[in-house]
Amino acid sequence: MNNNSKLIGKIFFWLLWPGIYLHLMGSVRSRVIISCGDQVLLIRNWLGPGDYTLPGGGIRKNEEPGDGAVREIKEETGLDIETKSLVLIKQKFLASEKGLRYMCYGYSLKLGKTTEVNRKKFEIAEIKWVKTGDVLSKYRLGSTARQLITTWLDHNHLLD
Repeated sequence: MNNNSKLIGKIFFWLLWPGIYLHLMGSVRSRVIISCGDQVLLIRNWLGPGDYTLPGGGIRKNEEPGDGAVREIKEETGLDIETKSLVLIKQKFLASEKGLRYMCYGYSLKLGKTTEVNRKKFEIAEIKWVKTGDVLSKYRLGSTARQLITTWLDHNHLLD
């Protein structure tokens, strides 16, 4: 992702912020830590402040949280997984991003082998596998992603 694309995404994000805020405030969302070996999958949205985050998104009305997470993973990465492969790591917690508050379910998904991912071109600007040991120190993460990754690393005894 080049610097002009990042700048344009940031500008549109802040111009549209009041509408985004009203649309997402109080919503229920999911985020999923997808890991494979010593790597985790990070994404960066086109429309956003430029932080890396985790795959996931809104849970539809009457949709089970895990099913919503699976749907969002498929939409954003092309990965076709089953709900039963998700591990709940944080249940319905209050998340906060740039003043926006919403309820969130945090999951983890461990893949047995490195899998090619395909980003949703009109939503996801960048998708990449990063070393687990580098994720907190070398990448600017949104607060929800940072909170979930820290919990996950601690639970798996991977924090230094």
